[in-house]
Amino acid sequence: MQKAFVYLPKDYEKNDKKYPVIYILDGEYNFSFTADAVKTLSSWTNRMPASIVIGITSNKRDRDLTTTPDKNWQPPQPIPSAGGANKFLEYVEKELIPYVEKTYRTEPLRTIIGHSLGGLFAVNAFTVKPNLFRFYILLDSSIWWDDGRVAKRAMNYLDKNPNFKGRIVWIRDKIPHEVWFPINTEFLAFLENKRPAGFLAGLCV
Repeated sequence: MQKAFVYLPKDYEKNDKKYPVIYILDGEYNFSFTADAVKTLSSWTNRMPASIVIGITSNKRDRDLTTTPDKNWQPPQPIPSAGGANKFLEYVEKELIPYVEKTYRTEPLRTIIGHSLGGLFAVNAFTVKPNLFRFYILLDSSIWWDDGRVAKRAMNYLDKNPNFKGRIVWIRDKIPHEVWFPINTEFLAFLENKRPAGFLAGLCV
């Protein structure tokens, strides 16, 4: 198992409660401020439940967070190692999550947070293992990757599963809509108008 960062709620050792778990990708960079935010929102303002935070690390993010692109599509810059997302997801599902849930007191309520290619990975995780996580937080997600195929698969799944329940929060820089990739506009419109009633969406764009 690769290195992972762990934050436990301040009263974890003083009780026997179980806690939701938040998994943050690019943990090398994003773990500390995520843990601080969770601590603040849960301890000081009571705006969210106290939670365990796990920072997921990667040896090679361009490989581990990207899906295999269609042979007729090329990224803006060559990424010869691209395409390891499903293998990395298998590690998260079969090694990391079981370790966390064996070692710590956890509720079966998992959130995944990803920025850029991490957001792409989170959407792909939904299409491959839709019940692995309950909540998805996407920060400027690179859903343009592979001509938007991952986001299209997500929309297709939700279309075919109208009773699916969960929550997605999509946070994107305030770039003018006219310069968005077409898939961004399509995905936004879907989340606003066509998503299942039980799949709640928080959109900050």
